Amino acid sequence: MKRSFRGIYLLFLIFICFFTINTKALSIDPTRVGSFDIDYSYSDLKLANAKIELFRVALVTENFEYSYINEYVNASQQDLTGLHDVDELNKVAKNLSEFIDENNILATNVLETNQFGNAKISNLSTGVYLIRTESKTINNNKYYSNATLVSMPFYDDYYKDVLYDVKIKIKTEKKDLSEPIDPEPVDPDDNVSGSDKPNGGDSGNINIPNTYDKIVMYFGMFIISLLVIMIVIFLIYKEHKKKIVYKR
Repeated sequence: MKRSFRGIYLLFLIFICFFTINTKALSIDPTRVGSFDIDYSYSDLKLANAKIELFRVALVTENFEYSYINEYVNASQQDLTGLHDVDELNKVAKNLSEFIDENNILATNVLETNQFGNAKISNLSTGVYLIRTESKTINNNKYYSNATLVSMPFYDDYYKDVLYDVKIKIKTEKKDLSEPIDPEPVDPDDNVSGSDKPNGGDSGNINIPNTYDKIVMYFGMFIISLLVIMIVIFLIYKEHKKKIVYKR
């Protein structure tokens, strides 16, 4: 019986360690700073000397919970925490952009792309940023992108890691001004990418905010661990019963 209890105790310790490691991986340091590396281009055309505005619209807690900064509390009724639906994100980004224009709110940071269509900024506080890019007209073609929301940091689904240095590939649309057409809606889910994706960071896989349904996850972990414990107890009991039979 001592071996049985020893096995259960060891399994319990393993479960606690596993639970602690996973819980820690889901948390962030809200006081840590990060960076954005933004690429603004269309195919091989680099959109140089374009203004990029960053508006910090929300704060983030260590558990990936978001709350609007006071200045933007009345901009949208949509809770950012747990929001993944593309249409809803489009609406929130559009509402925030209109709110900014209506209230003449100044950008938190203003960047300008270099000759390669690239703009970088470091020492960024954590939170949710609305990114707006200046449209550029070249050879009677207009290049533009809709306002998009980006979380810093964000969780990278591919590497299962929290990234503070975020590479952003702006999804740019092209409109022929000689033949006006209605632009297709821009999917903000295609804007953000990891720091070193296998595809080179040309397409994003995470929109904001990237959170977990922690209750479901923890409950699932608990059920799996409980099943493992029950199986181990059954095997130990079965082995112990065999030993009793052999002794008889």
